[in-house]
Amino acid sequence: MLLRRNDRWLFVLLVFLSGCTTVAMNAGFDDVRSVVEERGARKIFWNSGTDLDKEATAKVDSLLKGKLTAEETVQIALLNNRDLQALYSELGVAQADLVQAGLFRNPIFDAAVLFPVSDGGKPKLELSVVMNFLDIFYVPLRKRVAASRFEEVKTRVTGSVLDFAAQVRTAFYLYQANEQMLELRQTIVQALSGSFEVARRLNEAGNITDLDFARERALLESGKLGLRSAELAVRQSREELNMLMGLWGGRTDWQSNGRLPDIPEQALDTK
Repeated sequence: MLLRRNDRWLFVLLVFLSGCTTVAMNAGFDDVRSVVEERGARKIFWNSGTDLDKEATAKVDSLLKGKLTAEETVQIALLNNRDLQALYSELGVAQADLVQAGLFRNPIFDAAVLFPVSDGGKPKLELSVVMNFLDIFYVPLRKRVAASRFEEVKTRVTGSVLDFAAQVRTAFYLYQANEQMLELRQTIVQALSGSFEVARRLNEAGNITDLDFARERALLESGKLGLRSAELAVRQSREELNMLMGLWGGRTDWQSNGRLPDIPEQALDTK
């Protein structure tokens, strides 16, 4: 039994009101990216399985070939960190909730075939549609709530990205400081080794006491302990940077641009 013309139009209208829609999973990311770039935290990228992913990978590889600065390290981390990529997915979830809040619930369709008992006529097909028309009033409220949550997620993601960029920059400067401390400790151990060798010869010649010689030995051993601590600090801070930048394998053989910036000649204006 075919539907009558009016029934067909009613069916189409109900399906349209309660139908599904596509969701842009990267919705809101452009807003986050613009704010992050305005704050000077370099470019960010959402890995979505497109050709842009290859460009981001090529950019990371290009930066790793040279000696990294703090800003280049931040750029690599923003392009390559896996935790950031997972964070961006919250934007897609919030956008999906916003779209879902603007949809009517699916109608319930029912059909029945009625067979006449007395006159022996043809069976009749009855169709019914049940839909909660209270959604007409609830949908605007749900959309406002979902829109507010979407804006909250964008703000939170933006703040997290900026905090992450500051964390990477701090970790890079800490690594540079540890490298310079390692250089200093190596110089100290070299000087103490020379002093200990001189003290050994003087002690063998009877020109200094055994106590003075023992003091020189203690200073040398203390310097070596400081050197080992400096080496450990460099390794730990470098490994932290590798994790923040999302690097492993051969990509961890990067080099920094050397020393920390010199102390400004004039005091910074904090007013």
